[in-house]
Amino acid sequence: ITLLPGCYTGEVKIHGKLKLSPGLYFFKDAPITINAGGNLSGEGVTIIFKGTTDLTMNGNGSINLSAPLPGASPATGQTQVFPGVLIWGDKTGSTRTMQFNGTSSSSLTGIINFDKDDIVFSGNTGFQSDCVRLAARTVELTANSKFVAGCEAVLGPLATQVAQKLKIIE
Repeated sequence: ITLLPGCYTGEVKIHGKLKLSPGLYFFKDAPITINAGGNLSGEGVTIIFKGTTDLTMNGNGSINLSAPLPGASPATGQTQVFPGVLIWGDKTGSTRTMQFNGTSSSSLTGIINFDKDDIVFSGNTGFQSDCVRLAARTVELTANSKFVAGCEAVLGPLATQVAQKLKIIE
């Protein structure tokens, strides 16, 4: 299944493959669960979490996402709205927990900002990326989980510039 950019509400459960087309996605009050064998993928995407939206990935699920790069969109030719930003959690409401459980292997490229939320990696969760900047209230790695990241080659100084300037307004 392929999802187009837009605003989505309600629970999202991924059991198979869900591909995000390039663009901007808003998930409002839409908990996202990736179950065993589920895969969420997309290139050139920015995802904004609003309200009670959180993310849970269970055993053998995977996420392979990359943010839009600076410059024009290959799909539309227009300048990217949030270059380098992959996932951004709004700062309103209560603290959320983004949970990555069990055996999974994923790749994320871009800025991930959950500065008022908690991120938990447990079990044999593995994230590898050529470029990820992660901001969270807390980050917990338990059991055999790992998180490998670097960023200079892909985003360079843009990674810190965007994080300092971006503000989501409803």
